[in-house]
Amino acid sequence: MVTTRSIPWGDLSMKRTVWASLTLALLSLSLLVFVGCSDDAVVNGLSGQGSIGVFPAPNDAKFPWTLTGPGGYAHADSGNVVIDDLDAGDYTLTWAALNGWVTPAPNVVTDSLVGGRFLQFRTTYRRTGGQAQPGQVQLNPNPDTISAPWTLQGPDGFEQTGTGDVTLENMQSGDYTVIWGDITGWETPEPMTGNLLEGDGLTFTAEYVSLSASTFSLVTIPAGTFNMGSPRTESGAMPSEWPRHTVEISEDFEIAATEVSWAQFDRVMGETPDYVNPSYFYHLNDQTNWPTHPIDSVTWMEAIEFCNILSSLEGYTPVYTIVGDVVSWNREADGYRLPTEAEWEYSCRAGTVTPLYSGSFQMQASSCYFEPNLEQIGWYCENSAGTGLLMQPSPVAQLDPNDFGLFDMSGNLWEWVWDVNDLYDSVPMFLGPFTNGVDTIYDGNATIRAEISGLGTQHVLRTQATNASFALSGLGITTSEVSISYLDFGTTGNLKVNNGTLYVGDLASAPANPAAGVSLSVTTTPTTHETFGEGVIGTIVLTGNVLTLEIGGQLLWIDDLTIIDAATDNYALDRAVDFDLIALNSSFFPDGDVYTVELLLGCTVTDPIGTAQTLGAPHMLRGGGYANEPRRCRSASRSQINGDIIPEEDYFPRYAGFRFVRSLAP
Repeated sequence: MVTTRSIPWGDLSMKRTVWASLTLALLSLSLLVFVGCSDDAVVNGLSGQGSIGVFPAPNDAKFPWTLTGPGGYAHADSGNVVIDDLDAGDYTLTWAALNGWVTPAPNVVTDSLVGGRFLQFRTTYRRTGGQAQPGQVQLNPNPDTISAPWTLQGPDGFEQTGTGDVTLENMQSGDYTVIWGDITGWETPEPMTGNLLEGDGLTFTAEYVSLSASTFSLVTIPAGTFNMGSPRTESGAMPSEWPRHTVEISEDFEIAATEVSWAQFDRVMGETPDYVNPSYFYHLNDQTNWPTHPIDSVTWMEAIEFCNILSSLEGYTPVYTIVGDVVSWNREADGYRLPTEAEWEYSCRAGTVTPLYSGSFQMQASSCYFEPNLEQIGWYCENSAGTGLLMQPSPVAQLDPNDFGLFDMSGNLWEWVWDVNDLYDSVPMFLGPFTNGVDTIYDGNATIRAEISGLGTQHVLRTQATNASFALSGLGITTSEVSISYLDFGTTGNLKVNNGTLYVGDLASAPANPAAGVSLSVTTTPTTHETFGEGVIGTIVLTGNVLTLEIGGQLLWIDDLTIIDAATDNYALDRAVDFDLIALNSSFFPDGDVYTVELLLGCTVTDPIGTAQTLGAPHMLRGGGYANEPRRCRSASRSQINGDIIPEEDYFPRYAGFRFVRSLAP
């Protein structure tokens, strides 16, 4: 008797774990059966009965399917199902269509079931986002607010008129033409033709362009704070994404909901002298017309010029002044501009902290493979149209948006931002080894507590031995001030600045001039802890050029490190801290288990704008592209840091597009 089991699990990674365990269990069972048996017994076991699991994703929809097999076996069902007691042999799984979802390709898969084994059929459906299903003809004039008229003509004298979006069912195969009607104040799209093939769908998408106003859909992004970059432990993370650091976006802004499309780019730039569509695919495909595809192969300077022209068309003050290859940003102007890297990533994450705004990776992200969470939100090397060098981007806004309502932030096209292609605007810091005594170094793993009971919720670092210390070196800047907070419960501390004399004693009594050209002040506030008793919360402020700093001692917690770079008066910001640590192997924590995390010692960068623009400098791209593997499409992913100056027209050809923002200062 064949038995079936519906599996309601909602998380694909959980399913993988469960079925990995189940598979191992079945394999172990088969091994137990085979031990001590003859060759005939083994053959009989393999040709006996097994189980098949059918797992369409995502799990919040019941995707229909049909399974056929030996001896005329047939079973129709939907969703996650496990079928037991099946005869060995070849089975064919057919994934069926479900309204609103794209049927997987191929939709018919055949595989062999071996007796005593477990065979799985898996796939992922993605939302159609306007993609027609077999036998459908869709008309999609944009924007949706204008109810554009149209006339559709087809085989055997077919003709139908209507307005706005419509999906026509059970249409005859053959050639169709749509004629778009006129609307006062709008530029009418050219007629379109297409061929509806048997078993396929056909979609006509047109962009009506306002003669007096913008047709761009803009989303307001509220001010807020987020962690920018990736942790070192994130699958696929790159060194250029470190250090992860806290960034405050201090003002609301609005951003285009999609990458700028061909139709939008042509409309804005078409009036400029000698304008030529820059798209690689426009010229590759004999000047094909892709009005809803994102404009590709755009240089950074072309994106800058677009922002200025659009600002003028809509009555705003252009943001950029262009002199040769140097661009200046007037922060008082109210026009359109490219997002900063921080604004882009903040918009992309939309409050999420996972590698993708749709979740974590199910597999390792180092090569191109089927990635369920990316499949739902981004076009990448696994699901983009075409293969190899013939891969191409897809129309905008076909996949799921993030929680801000922004489309294609992962994949499709890399997107230009304001910043130069450089490391983050932060101070490179290196912790020296913890020491016990002047010369002895103890290797080990540093352990950071996110919270210690009774001492607040800030990240803290604790040392124990009298002469234990950590060191900052290689700051790479001229400091004007360094401050650091600590906790002390009547124990001995130590301090050394710029490799000068080592001070050992009460940190509140440290010398006022610990090194030439550096002054020190200490303030303390009494505190009480149930375990450690009476103590102080202290803050040490070092004024001057601090090259190196060592600090440590018994029962010492380090927190709230701030370094101010004297050379960047326009910033004067706290800097991000990301520690690789060597620590005392005798580190002790009184409050239970400990775990390692990256450390952001209360430092926040406000509205970073990146490295100053320089003549011919390559600029940063974000978001990944249609030909990239999943790791390049993460929220933190940045275009490759390259030390060479590369002409921007040669920089990421075919893959570069953009979207724009506008500040909403009160």
